[in-house]
Amino acid sequence: MKAFRNYKRSSQYVHGYEDIKLAVDIYRPYKDNKMEEVEPLPVILLAGRFHRRKIFLKMQQVIEKLILNGYVYIVLETRGHGASFGYSQGFCEPHDNHDVKEIIEWAATQSWCNGAVAMMGISNMGFIQETTAVTAPAQLVAITPVVCNSDFYYQNYPNGVSAIPKIMSNRPTVTEMGAPVDEDVHPKYPLAKAALKEHENNKAFIGYQFVPNMYRDSANPHFDYVPNMVIPPCEHSETIKETGLSIYQMAGWFDPSVGGQLITYKDWGGQILIGPWNHFQSMYGESELPNGNVDMGEEHLRWFDYILKGIDNGFGSQPPIRYYTQNAPAGEEWRVSDSWPLEYQQNTTLYFGPGSTGTIQSVNDGSLQAQKTSEQDHDKYKVNFDIDVFDSQMGRMDRFCPKNMCEVLDEKGLTYTSIPLQKDTEITGHPVVDLWITSSQTDGNFIAYLEEVDDEGYSRLVTEGFMRASHRKVSKNVAWDLLELPYHRSLQKEAELLPREIPVKCSFHLEAVSYIFKKGSRIRVTITCAERGIQQPEGLNEETEPVIKIFRGGMTNSAINLPIIVPKVNVFRGNVILNCLGYQYSGSSTLYTFRNHVYLRFNNRWMKWETVGLNVLNNIEKYELKGDNGLFQVRVLFTENNQASAKGFGEGIEFESL
Repeated sequence: MKAFRNYKRSSQYVHGYEDIKLAVDIYRPYKDNKMEEVEPLPVILLAGRFHRRKIFLKMQQVIEKLILNGYVYIVLETRGHGASFGYSQGFCEPHDNHDVKEIIEWAATQSWCNGAVAMMGISNMGFIQETTAVTAPAQLVAITPVVCNSDFYYQNYPNGVSAIPKIMSNRPTVTEMGAPVDEDVHPKYPLAKAALKEHENNKAFIGYQFVPNMYRDSANPHFDYVPNMVIPPCEHSETIKETGLSIYQMAGWFDPSVGGQLITYKDWGGQILIGPWNHFQSMYGESELPNGNVDMGEEHLRWFDYILKGIDNGFGSQPPIRYYTQNAPAGEEWRVSDSWPLEYQQNTTLYFGPGSTGTIQSVNDGSLQAQKTSEQDHDKYKVNFDIDVFDSQMGRMDRFCPKNMCEVLDEKGLTYTSIPLQKDTEITGHPVVDLWITSSQTDGNFIAYLEEVDDEGYSRLVTEGFMRASHRKVSKNVAWDLLELPYHRSLQKEAELLPREIPVKCSFHLEAVSYIFKKGSRIRVTITCAERGIQQPEGLNEETEPVIKIFRGGMTNSAINLPIIVPKVNVFRGNVILNCLGYQYSGSSTLYTFRNHVYLRFNNRWMKWETVGLNVLNNIEKYELKGDNGLFQVRVLFTENNQASAKGFGEGIEFESL
């Protein structure tokens, strides 16, 4: 039930960093037209490069739900946009975080604010949240970045490959006058017009700060700083972790930031939701896939109620990772996990082998096999520059490609295809490719596509990864090392050109995925060196028709390592009787068992216990658990065909699976 019936908007200028005037809309809820009687409330802030009235209309359903449930909502136009003064250097305006800090500190002192502020928003709005966290305003309690990679260099240059979205790189900044604030006098609106005049100095959306073929430590030719070392929040991870901020990330499997967000989760902690969405679908939680929608208004409300108001809605007791698995049985698409990588991940290597498999008329119809071959051999490939996989106007920001890859991709590349799978096979995590290569050029891009080929020969894209050969040096990185992923720092001094005719190893990960390959399908890896949406290395002449070789066998085993999930029952649907912690409930529930924690979901609530002892004997697992209600014991009995049942007993609780 909503706490308020209506709301009122006011607007004004607030001084940001270096006293710049920034336009804000303030939405305050009220009851019975008596706003003066409303107690101070938490504030939710949305800051970004937009016209504040237009973004409100786009997000109205979500924003109104929050306001009417007892939040003050502020929409801030960052410098260079709308009615705010100043100009913007691009997507990663280096002053935004300092401006937002000033706004947060101002909001916290207002009579309508209880001193607590949280942020939300997608894409650039998410990035601003993370950069603001670096400035550590004391009043900022939580951030909620959606489809936002804290390593913006990797987003634009995955493993050194220049992949800046072309439709956005040189897009001019909007020059439409913003909505005047209340103090701006009609009819001439001198303040809004003066702000618009300053916007004439705005730079391109992305392409001014981030130019093709940058190294991570490349100085921008237009500015006196190194944008990929100064701006990305991942470069300030220790500072962010020291703030103690609460973080809830939302990601889309079909957005290029998903792998980066999982790495950020591994580093910063918090919670993460991953749905079957591309970049902009993630704003609304809408999907074309079965059962793929999430009510984003309700999701944000639960999060803010828990973190800003301390409401016991179970959010703090639920598993930290919730994700969607493609091709899962109906009703089982959404899953939860206590950790990343998943507990039952079994890294499985498939090696590139000789052909022919007879499944595709590609440049090389090679095999993908479980065993290494003892003799070294190679497959030659004349680079085809006429490949267009991501043909959406959004490019890699919409990585959902349901079309058949055979003609679009496979026939133009080197393919390696497995035998038919004997059972459904789940891959959840970050696949890693090892390529042993030579090239007629001293540098080049290498792209690996993972695909499912069904029993009729239809090939579906599952995920992909990029690598520039000169960036192949592997460096240390705490979060990447925990995930056992090769991290390429991509510093200019570490670049190494390819030697002539000497195979070198390039290891790189593909974007994270959760996908079930169906029984009878085949796994395929396709290797190419070009795609319409990426730029080639400087100096590479396409007219010279570069030729590369992929080596396999002997000591040069090109391969893919897949995070295969071993089937194990750890979700038990049953009935629970609760009489503890203020809960009195008897009815249906679901128990989730993990090594370190056990969770119970009931009546849209969650309970959580920490594992203090786990004994495994033959086909029985016994969990000794401790939680807020005291001790809890769970016994899991495994039977044939991977079936299992569970019983639980504790202080004020009994559970039994169906």
